[in-house]
Amino acid sequence: MDNKFDIVVIGSGMAGAVAALKAVESGKKIAVIRRGYGSTALSSGAIDLAADPLGAPGRPLEDNRDWQKNLKEIARRDGFHPYAVLAADGNAPDLEMAQALNFIYRELQGVGLPLFPVTGKNLTLINPLGGFKFTGLAQESQGKGDLEKLKGKKTIILGVKNLPEFPADYIARALQESIGPAGYGPFSAREIEIPGFSGGTSFEAAAALEADGAEKFASALAGISADAHLIFPPILGALRARELSETLQKFGVMDFSESLAVPTSIPGFRLQSALDRALEKRGVTILNSRVISAGNDAHRVQSLQVEIKGREEKFEGQGFILATGKYLGGGIERGRIFRETVFDLPVFIGEKPVKEDFIKDFLTREPLGPHPAFRAGIRVNGKLKPLLLNREVFAENLWAAGSVLAGYDSTGDGAGLGVAILTGFKAGAEAGGGS
Repeated sequence: MDNKFDIVVIGSGMAGAVAALKAVESGKKIAVIRRGYGSTALSSGAIDLAADPLGAPGRPLEDNRDWQKNLKEIARRDGFHPYAVLAADGNAPDLEMAQALNFIYRELQGVGLPLFPVTGKNLTLINPLGGFKFTGLAQESQGKGDLEKLKGKKTIILGVKNLPEFPADYIARALQESIGPAGYGPFSAREIEIPGFSGGTSFEAAAALEADGAEKFASALAGISADAHLIFPPILGALRARELSETLQKFGVMDFSESLAVPTSIPGFRLQSALDRALEKRGVTILNSRVISAGNDAHRVQSLQVEIKGREEKFEGQGFILATGKYLGGGIERGRIFRETVFDLPVFIGEKPVKEDFIKDFLTREPLGPHPAFRAGIRVNGKLKPLLLNREVFAENLWAAGSVLAGYDSTGDGAGLGVAILTGFKAGAEAGGGS
């Protein structure tokens, strides 16, 4: 194997994949090195961009649904957030986000995973817990269930017999009580059967559909209600979602969507699989391996030592992009100390560099936070180059993107995969020569 590349990306979740896809546009030879799937594969299908930072707790319907305005407000209010870091360098992160979204929309469309058309407004999508959330973007099979567009329309939540993780009756009642009075719905529930599925998880239900149950399933659905929108559990195919949707439409089931998911997530796996297909389509080399150490010289990264099938190999590159995630992805560790795992870059929470600090000091009593520990990460400048404690650039040919960045909580602050898409897009462009 030729281990010399123009750009090496470490990590292949949303941030790493977008970075590699953008960088390959420059005509450079790109490799992605990853330990395995990270948090993108567990995602609900929602692609959060910017929730309303001024939203009142307990009154979600009053939140501002304009994610572009929310993004600018996040940047204004929180100077450590990646949106603010980019804005402080003279960038316009809301406009750059629109470019990045159009880019990933085209890439995923090209490998058979359509996203719901990009707009300036957050979608309102239900989840299996009986609630809903605002999110900037979603897979098409989920985005069609935007409650704002279904307002005043009869909506049927479809439970699946022997699938306990999606309690349709409870979801319908909870939605009717919480947002029915505001004109949403009305909501009701029905239970259906999937041929060949006798019980188990959503993955097993999806497998039964993909195997041989799709046409019988679609035929049974055709007579439920012609004037209602049907919302399924997130089971419409791990790999063949488009085919299943077409089968439903062939039998006259036209007005339907999937709910958001909870881990383990078919939409998350579907998204990660589509990113992999996009990388392969663009000729990006994907290596499932572990980075052991980095070789640095005179403010440049020269190489990586990588363990592949029990042996060590050296990978050389002209540029490197760090997109290893936070705790779940393995980019930040907290055992005895806080540690960035590839380059040993300093880890920050807010202004404070942390190393031997007690993690409990950065957690709050409230389960939903905010928890400063989840905002730990490395600091970067406006061009996404990692910084040392003295604020000097660590290496001129290293960029970082995604959850490894300090200042945001990818699961809790409403910026989710949006930060991954924006910073991955920008890091890929910078590494590729600013294209």
